[in-house]
Amino acid sequence: MKCNKCGAMVSDTAKFCNNCGNPVEAAPPAPKAVNPEKDYSTGAKVGIAFACVAVFIVVNLILSTINIGAFSLAKNIISNIDSGYSGGDGGGNSGDDDDGETPEVEYVNIFDEETVSNLVSPYTSSTQYSVYVKNLTNGAEYGYNEHVSMPSSALTYMSIIASLGNFIDENDYDIDNETIYFDYIPNGREMPNSKYYDGEYRSIREYIEAVCTYGDNNCANYLVDYMGYYDAYEGFDYINNWLREEGFTNTNVNRKIVIDASKIDNSAKPNATTAYDICNIFEKMIFDNELGDSGYMKSICKYRDQSDYYGLQKIYGSRYTVANHNVANNYSSNEVAYISDGNTEIVIAIMALTDDINEKDEYRYDAIKAIAGYVIESQF
Repeated sequence: MKCNKCGAMVSDTAKFCNNCGNPVEAAPPAPKAVNPEKDYSTGAKVGIAFACVAVFIVVNLILSTINIGAFSLAKNIISNIDSGYSGGDGGGNSGDDDDGETPEVEYVNIFDEETVSNLVSPYTSSTQYSVYVKNLTNGAEYGYNEHVSMPSSALTYMSIIASLGNFIDENDYDIDNETIYFDYIPNGREMPNSKYYDGEYRSIREYIEAVCTYGDNNCANYLVDYMGYYDAYEGFDYINNWLREEGFTNTNVNRKIVIDASKIDNSAKPNATTAYDICNIFEKMIFDNELGDSGYMKSICKYRDQSDYYGLQKIYGSRYTVANHNVANNYSSNEVAYISDGNTEIVIAIMALTDDINEKDEYRYDAIKAIAGYVIESQF
C-alpha cells in the first residue's frame, strides 16, 4: 500500500513510512467467520448443559468411592497454585532450570544478508552496513556485521563523554565548578555563539552539552586534553584504557576530531569502532555514568544536523523519546540512538562505509532510515 503523506510504497504490515516516518493506517481486520454447520439453537445449548451436569455427577461418584471428594481435590489444586507448584518434571514447564535460575529466552535474529540487502538496495549498491540493536525491556539483542570495525568519525564523542564520566568520578570533580580555558577555532560543528566564548573559562558541563547537543569538535578535543591533564596523548591513553577495562576492545580513540583534512594526525591510527561497541558505549553513557542521571543525558543527546535528512531525532522525536547522535562524511554515515515508546526501550547503532567517493551521503542515510524503520516496526 502507499503512504498517505508522501506516496511511497510501504508493506501492508508497516506501522510507519520508512521514507517520511508518517504513521500508516493498517487495513481493518476481516470479520470473524461463523461456522454455518454448528448448531447454535437453544435446544442444542440446553442439551450440552445437561450433558455437562451428568458428567460432573458421574465424576463425583467415582471420586467418592475412593475417598477423594471433589471438594478435597479442588482444595489440593488451589493449595498447589498458592505454593507456586507447576507440575515439576511431569511434562509442564516449571519456569526454572534445575539450579533455580530462569532459563534464558532465545530470540531469532531479525537481520540476515537478504533482509539488509532488500532494505538498502533502493539507495546504495557499494556500501557496507553494520547494525546492532539492544532491546532493554526484554533483553533481546540483534546484529548484522556488528563486530566489523569502521571509522567512528564524530561518534568518537560517545567514547569521550562516557570515559569522562569515569574520570570525573575517580577525581571526585564537580562538572559545574571545574572549568577549561576555551580557545575558539572554527571547526564546522560547533555550538551557537561559541566564538564569543573565546578566551573564557567554561564549565565542564558546558563542554559536555556542547558536544552532545551540537557536536562541537573543539569542546570534544579539549575534553581529551582535560583527561590527560592537558596532554592530548595522555588523554587518548586514558580513554583507551577505560574502553579496554569496560570490554570495548574494538574501539580506539587516537586522533582529535577536525574538519580540515590537512590537520589530521596521520601518524596515529584512525578512530574506529563497531556497531556492537558504540551501541553499548552509548547505553553506558546514558544510564551508567557520573555526569547526570539518565533523564538529563537523554535530554542533552538531541543532536540535530542542519540537513533535513539527518537524524532519527528529527524523524521519530515527535512520537517517541529519542536520544541520538549521528555523523556523515565522504565515506561513512553513522547513527546511534536510544528510542522508547514509554513501554519498550531500545538502543540501536547503524554504521555505513562506502568505497565510492561519488556516492552521496544522503543516499546512505536514506538506507539508514530504512533499517531504523524496520527495527522500530519489529520492536514497538
